[in-house]
Amino acid sequence: MNAERFGQLLRRYRIAAGFSQERVAEDARLSVVSISALERGLRRAPYRHTVERIVAALGLNEEQAKELEAAAAAARGGGLSARSGVPKAREIGLPKTTSFVGRAMDLAHIARLVTSARLVTIAGAGGVGKTRLAFEAAAEVRDAAGPPLFVDLETAASGPMVCAAIASAVANALVEPLEPEALARLFGAKRLMLVLDTCEHVLPEVAQAVVAILRSCPGVSVLATSRQRVGVSGEVVYKLRPLPIPPEAVTSLREAQTYASVDLFIRRAMASEHPISFTNGNAEAVAGICRVLDGIPLLIEVAAARAGTLGLGPLAGRLREGLEPVNVNRDAPPRHRTSLASLTWSYRLLTSGERRVFELLSAFPGTFTLHEAEGVCAAAGLDESSVSEALSSLVEKNLVEVGATGGSTYHSMLNTVRRFASRRRLDSVTNAP
Repeated sequence: MNAERFGQLLRRYRIAAGFSQERVAEDARLSVVSISALERGLRRAPYRHTVERIVAALGLNEEQAKELEAAAAAARGGGLSARSGVPKAREIGLPKTTSFVGRAMDLAHIARLVTSARLVTIAGAGGVGKTRLAFEAAAEVRDAAGPPLFVDLETAASGPMVCAAIASAVANALVEPLEPEALARLFGAKRLMLVLDTCEHVLPEVAQAVVAILRSCPGVSVLATSRQRVGVSGEVVYKLRPLPIPPEAVTSLREAQTYASVDLFIRRAMASEHPISFTNGNAEAVAGICRVLDGIPLLIEVAAARAGTLGLGPLAGRLREGLEPVNVNRDAPPRHRTSLASLTWSYRLLTSGERRVFELLSAFPGTFTLHEAEGVCAAAGLDESSVSEALSSLVEKNLVEVGATGGSTYHSMLNTVRRFASRRRLDSVTNAP
């Protein structure tokens, strides 16, 4: 009843403010599914920090905020605490609403890693498919590593909140914030695979929790997803790259579909509300779309969902101009609504120095060396000695690619990342005093 009371209040205040669930979700940094579940009373009650975000998003006055917080506290009172007993950890699985395309080799590699290492991190750019691969890998190795337990850390804002999110998953009930050592005691002798999703914004806190768990719980292994490594001794990092894209001038549909990016686009477009026919005549158009989107699965799926309404030609033109379709899936988190939102999430995690170097590197249309990067940054007034450190950090955070040829190391940016960095660079110039 308390959860229903909270949901009724939330809905009343949202409608009074004239906000949609999508607006509240974006401003509160939650998913639309979470807001909907809270309003319908399907989710028991939010954490205190979640209530604070909702209050701020709705712009509630002091009296309204207290009423909403009281309803949430009453609902939390009906749940289990860390001291009232811990039931068996609940197993999770990813609803198989879509086929798993183009990641067979990645899945096999991850499956081997998680059976030999206790902490494996799938690292990669936003939208590259880290979460889905983690789900599939955890399901693949459940006999060897134990049942999977999923924890979404997207809304965790602090160390205690990270521990509370993990503890609540283990206890299958809301648990108040606690310290890493107390968290480890909740696992006890359990044998399971802990899947920690979206760790990049709370890496120090995740590292502390993981160290405590691995040190005290020999039956627990961890599979994390992050835009960069967690940074713990013994961690094995698997860098997930975009799907392969076809070369220029594809001549047939069969040839194009041998590339996983094109295969994914066609499958998702055919499953959309307005499916289209694919032929040799439009194979190059599809291949071109996948090239513009750098083979990033999230962007390909979003574009494919709009192909039937826009047409392949107009869609390709919009993408080349830097215009992007919005994700039509209402359960997508705000950071996955567009590539702009996804990259903004990464951009906000950079230091001011890293942001400046990131923006300046967009001047390179192709590959560049460290020496060339230092030259461009020096011309903009930056200290050359700081460029190499910033560049290394950008590589680690999967915003810059690194490769080698002929004994020389070179760097580059994906097209989507370069366009975003260029926009930021222009904004910086425009807003400069």
